[in-house]
Amino acid sequence: MSAALTIAGSDSSGGAGIQADLRTFTALKIYGFSAVTAVTAQGKNGVTAIHYIPPDVILEQITTALDSTSNIGVKTGMLGTCSVVDTVCNVMRERSIQPVVDPVITSSSGTALLADDALEFMISNLFPLASVVTPNIEEVEKLTGTNIRTLADVKNAAKRIGDLGPQAVVITGGHLNPESDTVIDFVFDGSTHNEISAPRVHPRYPLQSRGTGCTYAAALLARLVKGDQLVDAAQFAQTYVARILSTQYVSPI
Repeated sequence: MSAALTIAGSDSSGGAGIQADLRTFTALKIYGFSAVTAVTAQGKNGVTAIHYIPPDVILEQITTALDSTSNIGVKTGMLGTCSVVDTVCNVMRERSIQPVVDPVITSSSGTALLADDALEFMISNLFPLASVVTPNIEEVEKLTGTNIRTLADVKNAAKRIGDLGPQAVVITGGHLNPESDTVIDFVFDGSTHNEISAPRVHPRYPLQSRGTGCTYAAALLARLVKGDQLVDAAQFAQTYVARILSTQYVSPI
């Protein structure tokens, strides 16, 4: 059975983070390992508490997972601090692993989940190790310091992020032109731009919109682990998230 490791924070409400990743891996028949970087308390009032896991404990979680199987994909989510980003970078280099990097910066409610110095450190050190970086529009604006309003803006931003070192960039377009009936995701493989479009799905229940970035990156990794080419994996991930948004159970909170 194919396997994947998620290195991310725990969401006590189950909507995002480790919980969303493992749920996605299981649904897509991928055995899921996890390394918890932070324990958060989240609910209808947003993030109310964060406890960061010591880097040495995170390292033990990662190495134990990687030692468990020789065929494993890796994705990162909430890393939180510079020391955690550094820990992840070191083990990725040592193991010659190119992770899918979901650059989690803030929560859906706006709480900072990545320190300012850790953002710059992640850009400089983790992005060059990544197989794919998967920011949404709001994250792209913070990564590039530019306002994103048009498709041309997105393509220019994808090129700028690509120049930072990752093999590929996938920008999820759900936050671009939110009144539009179409969502367009953008895939840049270092030389070619591809646009993947689908009808916009409005969540049946508001809380379902949480964790979509985590779910997308986990689904993308799952398909890459199974051998899909990047554009095919991105198409699948877009469709998978849309299906979750339209059918997911009602959250009790």
